[in-house]
Amino acid sequence: MKKLVIVESPNKVKKIQQFLNNLNKKENEKNDKYVVLSSVGHIRKLSTTGKYGLGIDLETMIPKYSIPRAKKKTIDEIHSNAKEASVVYLATDPDREGESIAWHIKEVIEKKNNPEFKRIIFNEITQNAVEKAIENPLSLDKDLIASQEARRMLDRMIGFRLSFLTKKKIAAKSSGRVKSSVLKLIIDKENEIEKFVPETWFNLEVHYQKDRILKYVNEKFVEVKISEKDELEKIVSKLDVNNFVHKTTKVSKSTTKPPKPLEMATLLMRSFSNLGFSNGITTSVAQSLYEKGLITYPRTDSKRISSVEFIKQVNDYINHYTSSSFNLHQKSKKDSASQDAHEAVRPVDLEKTPILVKKDLNLREQKLYNLIYKITIQSFMDNAISSTEKYIYDNNNFLFSTSVTKIVTPGFKEIETDYNPDEKFWKAEKVISTTKDKIKVIQHETKPPARYNQSSLIKKMKEEGIGRPSTYSSTTSGLLKFGYIENQKGVLYPTSMGKEVTELLLQNFADIINEKYTSSLETKLDNIAIGKIDSKEFLQEFWEEFEPRVDLADATIERKMPEFLNRKCPEDGGELVYKVSRYGTKFIACLNFPDCKYSESIEKKEVRYIGEKCPDCGNELLIRTSRKTKKDFIGCSAFPKCKYLRNIDKNEETKTVNLDDINVKVKILPETEKE
Repeated sequence: MKKLVIVESPNKVKKIQQFLNNLNKKENEKNDKYVVLSSVGHIRKLSTTGKYGLGIDLETMIPKYSIPRAKKKTIDEIHSNAKEASVVYLATDPDREGESIAWHIKEVIEKKNNPEFKRIIFNEITQNAVEKAIENPLSLDKDLIASQEARRMLDRMIGFRLSFLTKKKIAAKSSGRVKSSVLKLIIDKENEIEKFVPETWFNLEVHYQKDRILKYVNEKFVEVKISEKDELEKIVSKLDVNNFVHKTTKVSKSTTKPPKPLEMATLLMRSFSNLGFSNGITTSVAQSLYEKGLITYPRTDSKRISSVEFIKQVNDYINHYTSSSFNLHQKSKKDSASQDAHEAVRPVDLEKTPILVKKDLNLREQKLYNLIYKITIQSFMDNAISSTEKYIYDNNNFLFSTSVTKIVTPGFKEIETDYNPDEKFWKAEKVISTTKDKIKVIQHETKPPARYNQSSLIKKMKEEGIGRPSTYSSTTSGLLKFGYIENQKGVLYPTSMGKEVTELLLQNFADIINEKYTSSLETKLDNIAIGKIDSKEFLQEFWEEFEPRVDLADATIERKMPEFLNRKCPEDGGELVYKVSRYGTKFIACLNFPDCKYSESIEKKEVRYIGEKCPDCGNELLIRTSRKTKKDFIGCSAFPKCKYLRNIDKNEETKTVNLDDINVKVKILPETEKE
């Protein structure tokens, strides 16, 4: 007989099998042998049958599941091994979705086999963690499963029904519960920027040495911002350039706390700002590091580190390699929105240093592991303390100041790569002399709010309680995929399609498509997970309020008319119109789709007409480029129905014209040939 262990990712199988082989050797030879298999993620999906294709019985709020054809081989393998198994360990990921996948596996296996099922959870892939999980099995958490099922059904209801409206009314492909709220945040920011009116202000600076600047300050030694340039110029006229006299020195100290241990949101933010990794890349690389047994489970919202063995390792490291004391700074108050189901993201073993494991990792994995390793150690170190000396100078009763800062106690900054313990301190000069040309009036202009990047958007989502660790990355990647936002040098801009979708939804569902409502739904789903709310009642109440509003919107929203080109389709003679692909790309297609599938690409396909009809069929002739030779030739626009072609005459010249709002190159034949 076997002891079957089922995990989600095939990348975990080899390592966990190795751990369990070691366990086999420890146990009596008569005991069952452990066999590890992978479900390769979900093995069942929510069906698209029933009313509106939701896959949900809307009377009972019971979902209907189906098995994708691609999963048949995986399920057959699981069934085959389950027949010979005395126990099946469900070792899927330690989160809400992992619990749901484990339940689906059990449901499928029980139809043909009836072994004993045990749920095991480990937050790190190590020999010790796997053995402890086997020794301390759990039962499936029904409330957690109900919460994930309710989330899936809620997303299906909102996504399918709102997508039905956006597709029908404005030809936009997809809308969703979280994505639509996040898109609104991006557009709200864009609206702030558009309404922003810049203000101009001036300050006065004395550039008396390289890197030494005196700034005009008030009695509280705060830099003065003046709206009128004339006022500052009057002050300049009263200054004695040779008589900036040192009046006093103000010394202040500031404390910088070490970073807290990483949870998924801060990992995404730090990875973007420090390494330039997108949310998708960070999520993928972190999962790979977890599967290689180097870090704990990354999709966490906890900042807690509780492993006694690991904390001892950190203590030893700090005492041995740094001048800092060991401190439990990371024992912070639990975030009210955090599930705190398991530990923060941290290295599994500090002995696996970034240098030691470098040979087993690709470049991205090396960089992210190094970041996690460093921040985890820093979270247990002392505060960094800086001292700032502000030198105040007087010139005819006008005050100026300059300041220098040095690190007094490096604390956690001791292991920063840019930390310099030998930094020199400037000293105040009794009298400063300068020249008139070094006294400058500096003009400033207030800047508009910064657009979101992938880091600041995650921060905003976390602040507003939108989404969860497992959805942060997929939310932004989904908006990019459907062409609702663009990523321009790391900055996120809404597209015209994104604005159009948001406008339609806000006109009809403003109370649903907003960050507060989305956050309240997350709270209700969390309450289902702890047994405070019944999932069926929650879904029924939502549907009874939501669906009539969809019907009303469908009846009242006018459908956007197609944008015609005033050209006929070369295949069936139908009208050509502009359309937008599921990825947000504009293209040309026949109005008679799906009966006619003719299409043209606007961005990539350069249409170059020559102003001549095809002698075979009468359609326009144009310039084509051979795929093999890359040379231009003249062909019929009705290709492939008409295969007329000829070589280009060397006497033909090229010029650019505007045809149906598309800039194209047109070949104009010489007058002699036209005759």
